[in-house]
Amino acid sequence: MRALLRTADGQFWAAMQEGGLWRAPDDQGRFEPVSKDWPEQRIRVLAAAAAGGAWAGLGSGIRRVRSDGRADDPLRREDGSAFDEIVWSVVEDDVSRLWVGTPFGLWWRPADAETLRPVVPLRSAGQAGELVVGQTGVLGLKQGPDGQLWMLARDGLYRMDLSERGLRLDLALDARLVEQGLGDQLVVDHAGIVWTGRVRFDPQRERWQALGPADGLDVANQVWGASRLLPDGRLVLGTSTGLTLLDPARFRPWDFAPRVVLGAIHADETLLPRGRDGLRIPARTRRLAIGFAGLDYSDPMAVRYRYRLEGQIGHWISGDASQRTATFDNLWPGDYVLVVEATNRVGDWSPYPLVLPFRMEAAFWQTPAFLFAGVALLLFGLFALLRWREAMSARRAHELRSLVELRTIELVHARDAAEAAFSELRGAQGKLVEAEKMASLGQMVAGVAHELNTPLGNALVVSSTLQERAAGIARAVDEGQLRRSELDEFLRVLSEGSQLLVRSVARAHELVSSFKQVAVDRSSSKRRRFDLAAVVREALEMEGPSLRNARFRVEMQIPTGISMDSYPGAIGQIVGNMVNNATLHAFDEQASGTLRIDARLQEGTAGSEVLLSFVDDGKGMDEVTRRKIFEPFFTTKMGRGGTGLGLNIVYNLVSQLLSGSIEVKSNPGGGTRFDLVLPLVAPASDPAA
Repeated sequence: MRALLRTADGQFWAAMQEGGLWRAPDDQGRFEPVSKDWPEQRIRVLAAAAAGGAWAGLGSGIRRVRSDGRADDPLRREDGSAFDEIVWSVVEDDVSRLWVGTPFGLWWRPADAETLRPVVPLRSAGQAGELVVGQTGVLGLKQGPDGQLWMLARDGLYRMDLSERGLRLDLALDARLVEQGLGDQLVVDHAGIVWTGRVRFDPQRERWQALGPADGLDVANQVWGASRLLPDGRLVLGTSTGLTLLDPARFRPWDFAPRVVLGAIHADETLLPRGRDGLRIPARTRRLAIGFAGLDYSDPMAVRYRYRLEGQIGHWISGDASQRTATFDNLWPGDYVLVVEATNRVGDWSPYPLVLPFRMEAAFWQTPAFLFAGVALLLFGLFALLRWREAMSARRAHELRSLVELRTIELVHARDAAEAAFSELRGAQGKLVEAEKMASLGQMVAGVAHELNTPLGNALVVSSTLQERAAGIARAVDEGQLRRSELDEFLRVLSEGSQLLVRSVARAHELVSSFKQVAVDRSSSKRRRFDLAAVVREALEMEGPSLRNARFRVEMQIPTGISMDSYPGAIGQIVGNMVNNATLHAFDEQASGTLRIDARLQEGTAGSEVLLSFVDDGKGMDEVTRRKIFEPFFTTKMGRGGTGLGLNIVYNLVSQLLSGSIEVKSNPGGGTRFDLVLPLVAPASDPAA
């Protein structure tokens, strides 16, 4: 049998574990089956229904049985699905709200509804167990005489307060505080005291007491849910060994205050006697153990203790009944007082502590005289050590000063040698730069000479031919044999030869003029006003011989009208070096492509700067090479035509003489772009610097 209920109309209801629900309409004890046609015959809990009859909590669901034995349909969830959870507890409160507890949570049915809905408790700060209901299960539900609803769960005892905002669960007693657990029974007596089988909880005083054999209760063999409040106010608690009848009005909370008495005293495993002149602990004692006991014989294992040693330990050290010994290691000589307090079995601290004064005897090396001598010797040793360390520090400082002076002299010599070497390096670098400039000028002279060879050769051939024809005409005149046709032919040759001679001489004059201007600009670095497009074009003409056999072509896209007051020789040398750099590096090894030279006024500078760009679609370079290309003597073609000074000269001319900046962007296989930002009016400077 799982549950037995007597309703207000005098009927008895009996719930069987596997045998269904039975009803006895009178006191004669004749029970008749009620649930013969129910699909679920496992009845777990019974509760009185406000409308008459009883609520039957099943192994799968819940249904109401009327007073005449007819059963309503099982309750369903709010969404219309079947409510098929195991029912552990049921209560219908005084306003006809139905509360149902299951292993998986709490459900309720409002008074004006026909379906169950889950309870989601309101969050409440400081309530550690408020949402654990769905994990531990609801063991019991009861309503007290004041209307307060109580819920017993695995993790604690809760108050249930329903408002318009929702259900609030307040943890009244945490199960972790009760060593033997709360139990599986729930009853609220007429005074509002809550009994859980193993605990008595007073809501008014917020005080609880663990129950046990000393109170006449068999807490070890309780039967889950087997508890009832009788009309006369007594409680019936069921156990596997019988029934316990408890009268709450006659129950007195345990208030006995036990005295704490002294037990055995051991000094290094030696039992000490208790002398009349007080307790004295022998010198050299490493471990002192003092036993004690609280005299509550009703449940000695429920007694708890705490102690402290005045003179050494200021805080309390707590323990249970298995720790009834205070242990101290290596106490220093002196007077101490041990204070031990104990609780009764319900946890109330007794006002009768154990107060034990004792003295720790001193060994010879713990006497004041020995300690004074030791301290004096220690101070003397520290003083001697300090003087020794000072002497060592002074010696070390002298050695360090000598070493610093020596190193300073060596560093001065090394600095002077480095400065001399640097000066020589700067001189050599300057000579190399000048040599590079003169070599560039020499290459230009050779190119111009080659270019002059063609027009001058043509002029020589024409003049020689005209000389021979003139001599022939002169002989014919002298001999009187000049024919008109010969004269006409001579005049035609003279006219054509004169035209060719004029063109050749004009081309030679043009080349010589350009060479003179470029040569003067490059050799003297004179400052003058010029058109950028004209200077770049003249520089490219000087590079004509080297470009004629190059594997790439040069496109100049510089508009006329960009007037600069600067150093045209430097710009011409920059153009020549950039063309040579493209020839050696960008388009080597059968590569071909285009070198584009363009310029435009720089935006955002009010027309005071020009952006001169050299862009090729050659093989490009990696990041390591890109970072080093402006360093002197760095080249990837050492021994194959590269000197490592071309781009270094370009960098120095741009940054120093022209007061501009240069930036390079390149990727392997993606070509290279040099961007030169130059002021239209160069600042005043010393070109020879």
